[in-house]
Amino acid sequence: NTSTLLFAPINQTGTHSLLVHSTLFDGSDITEPITLVAKFSTLTADQTPPKIILELNDFVNSNDKIIPKIIEDNPSSTTYTLDGNLIQKNNPEIDVSTLNEGKHSLTISAIDKFGLKNSQTFDFIVDKTLPTLELLSQNYSKVSKRLDIQISVTDENLKNSDYLSFLLPNGERIIDQKSYSFDTSDLEEGEYSISISVQDKAQNNLSSNLYF
Repeated sequence: NTSTLLFAPINQTGTHSLLVHSTLFDGSDITEPITLVAKFSTLTADQTPPKIILELNDFVNSNDKIIPKIIEDNPSSTTYTLDGNLIQKNNPEIDVSTLNEGKHSLTISAIDKFGLKNSQTFDFIVDKTLPTLELLSQNYSKVSKRLDIQISVTDENLKNSDYLSFLLPNGERIIDQKSYSFDTSDLEEGEYSISISVQDKAQNNLSSNLYF
C-alpha cells in the first residue's frame, strides 16, 4: 500500500544519492523500514549523437565519389536524402557520374539506439564539362628571339587563381597569363614544346602542347 514507483533520469556516471523522508511512524520508532529495488533501463553512458563526416568540395566532377562516414558506437539507422528524394541503398557511396550537372543537396540523418539524432545538409555543384582551351598561337612556328603565346580559355566554373599554366622548355612555369612573350634567345636551335594546362573549380583538367 505504500509502494511508490519513481523514474529518475540519470545523465552522468558516478555516485548518486536518494533521500527518502517519512512523516508517519507508529510511535515505537522514529524511522520506518524501507526497501529499495532498482531497475536500470540502460547501462550505457552514451550521451553523444552520431557524428557525420563528409569531406565534400563545393564543385565535383564525374570522377568524384561522395562517401559519408557515420561515427557511432550504437548505431540504429541512417537515411540519405538527395534533392528531396530518399536514397534506398545500403552503401552510402554516391557516384557523381550518375548525377546531372548543376546544384544538388544531400541531407544525412543518423540516429543511435538511444534516440540521439544528428542531421546535416551538404550543398554541392556537379560540373562534368571540360574547360575549352584554344591555342591562338600557331604550332610549329619558327621564331628567332621571342615566341608570343596567346591562349583562349572558356569555362563557366574557372578557378579564381591558378587555373592556367605554361610549362616552358627551361622549366619555368607561368601562371594565369593568357598572353605571354617567351624569350627564346637562350635556347639552342631545334624543336621545342610548351605544355599548357587549364583546370576549373571541379578539377576538370585539359592539357595541350604548343610546338615551335
